[in-house]
Amino acid sequence: PGQLDCELAMLFLWMMPLLVAAPAVGTKCITIGRDATGNVLYGSDGDAFCSFASECLGVPCPLPSTAERGIQDSSPDDPQALPENTSAVCAKMARQACTSAYEAAEAVCVNDQHSAQIWRGERRGACAKCQRWVGVYRRLRDEGCQSVAEFQSVAEGLLASLGGEL
Repeated sequence: PGQLDCELAMLFLWMMPLLVAAPAVGTKCITIGRDATGNVLYGSDGDAFCSFASECLGVPCPLPSTAERGIQDSSPDDPQALPENTSAVCAKMARQACTSAYEAAEAVCVNDQHSAQIWRGERRGACAKCQRWVGVYRRLRDEGCQSVAEFQSVAEGLLASLGGEL
């Protein structure tokens, strides 16, 4: 019995990362609906995209569409402002929960070549702002947060040399 318990525990520990990253059965990428006035809204609680946006960027769902028919936002190239400062967002992104939420959203939202192109921002999808948030995440993950950390380190060094602190 002791050997079997040990083997089951090892199997559980080995599979745990797979279970955490795996999307729940029936999870949607993003829900498209309307509010009481008929405006198009993207996302709701439980959607994989919304879990990622909230966990990593602090962006709440639903996202309102600015287009009358809601097919695409009328000005998707307008600046995308983070709800929190960049340092706070980078701290969120450093957590395992964010990485898991991003990977789960990608697993649910990308299921063929066409959806992969939309996820990467190479093609326009129904929610241009959603694509831009994914792009913001990738840019911060790949280069932006490192620049923020370097800038903060330099600023702290300068303040310390002046006898202050951040």
